[in-house]
Amino acid sequence: MKKIKKIAVLQEEIANNKEVFFTIKAFANAGENSVKETPNGEIQVQVTSSATDGKANVAIVKILASTLGLRRYQVEIIKGLTSRLKTIKISR
Repeated sequence: MKKIKKIAVLQEEIANNKEVFFTIKAFANAGENSVKETPNGEIQVQVTSSATDGKANVAIVKILASTLGLRRYQVEIIKGLTSRLKTIKISR
């Protein structure tokens, strides 16, 4: 399983592969919904939803799908459902 950090590389990998795995750092109850890349290459996803009852996870899937130009069913959180660090699987 190859881990990807940068968003540009991520989009290229999605175009060329059937499955892509990457890690994000999630922030619930943020002021806005956004996907950002830190200077060290870490992908951060901020959502306005609360972390209760999995609402933030649903919002993370929605914003990642929207940002990457995918359908929601193509984006799946496979590890870290209750953690700030999450492993995401993109399938085509």
